[in-house]
Amino acid sequence: MQNPFELILNKLNHLESLIGSAATQSSTSFKYLSVVEAARFLDKTPNALRVMVCKNQIKHIKKGGKLYFLQSDIEEYMESGRVEIKSKEDPIEALKVGNKKKGVSK
Repeated sequence: MQNPFELILNKLNHLESLIGSAATQSSTSFKYLSVVEAARFLDKTPNALRVMVCKNQIKHIKKGGKLYFLQSDIEEYMESGRVEIKSKEDPIEALKVGNKKKGVSK
């Protein structure tokens, strides 16, 4: 078993590195994406992305009749769908419990 203080120290070091890398990036340098670029990033068609804009499902900028997207907003949209895995559970037991719920017996 890992020392809990070592675990905390590792997490602190990771947070410091994240803060350091964020501080080095200029807050005024934004990466703007066109509809085609943003759609490619999301693995969608430009039309599907426009539908998402019409439904206000994704942050966007409309300027001069054209649509633009901040890369950070697109990444944030992707991250909002992240599903965390419960690491405390034994994967074998989780499968057994999942199978019992579906009526599959072993």
